[in-house]
Amino acid sequence: MKRYARFMDERSEARRVSRVECGGHPKALWMNQRERREYIVKNIQRNATVRAEDLASALDVSIATIRRDFSSLEGHGRLLRTYGGAVIAPSSTEQSFQQRMGAQQSAKCRIAATVLPVLLEAKSVILDAGTTTACLARSIPKNHSLLVVTNGLSILDELRYRDDIELVGLGGGLRHKNQAFMGDAALDQLSRLQVDVCFLGAFGLDPTVGVTSPTASLAVLKTRMVTSAREAFILVDSSKFHKNFAHVSMIDGPVTIVTDTPPSEHDVQAILDRGWDLMVADDLDGVDTDREDRI
Repeated sequence: MKRYARFMDERSEARRVSRVECGGHPKALWMNQRERREYIVKNIQRNATVRAEDLASALDVSIATIRRDFSSLEGHGRLLRTYGGAVIAPSSTEQSFQQRMGAQQSAKCRIAATVLPVLLEAKSVILDAGTTTACLARSIPKNHSLLVVTNGLSILDELRYRDDIELVGLGGGLRHKNQAFMGDAALDQLSRLQVDVCFLGAFGLDPTVGVTSPTASLAVLKTRMVTSAREAFILVDSSKFHKNFAHVSMIDGPVTIVTDTPPSEHDVQAILDRGWDLMVADDLDGVDTDREDRI
């Protein structure tokens, strides 16, 4: 299992504090390439469209530099280039639970096996509705005492006959497309809970923006799940990276992204810059189950 640690040197800190506001834009004389592209993405998400000339002026770089940024970001699915500028990339299309269940099965099993030792150390957990969290639920060994809170219909079905597990289903209406219970009842229950660990699924993950969902209600529910736990692990196979949906979960606190394939250097740095940690699952034959190695 590969573990990435958060790191920031004095020079990167200096780059951050040297930004000054000028006409509503950061006149980023010390902004590096990654920070500049993050700013472009946030700007286009806020305004839906941007002009290369305006960005070049605001960021005090050449139009050629902005065009290179556009080209790189378009290659990562972050925007679409237009004549003289760029527009926001179309939102991803949500697949049904059944479609997702049949995709990336090996990757999901590896991710579940990687975080299983964390679950086994906990006394109480939240399992978000999802196909990877369903794999994790199936992995819980018999005769293991545990409190499981979930909004996932498939997880409830998986664990309903387990006398060793105290199973709590979150209330609300059933959203058929992802087989999840959600709504005010679920949010109210979560506000009165504090568990050891939350295992969160994700429809999409943009390392510079965060966890994205197709509806505002889903985004809010995921945020509440994380705040109802002392520690959170976001289980996201590599196909979810840069799948951008319109609604973002506002997630802070101790968070670890767990995926199956090492992300790009740009994505790794963006994740660490958010204050999050990152773990990459091993092959199933070599999963490291010693949590002491998580540093």
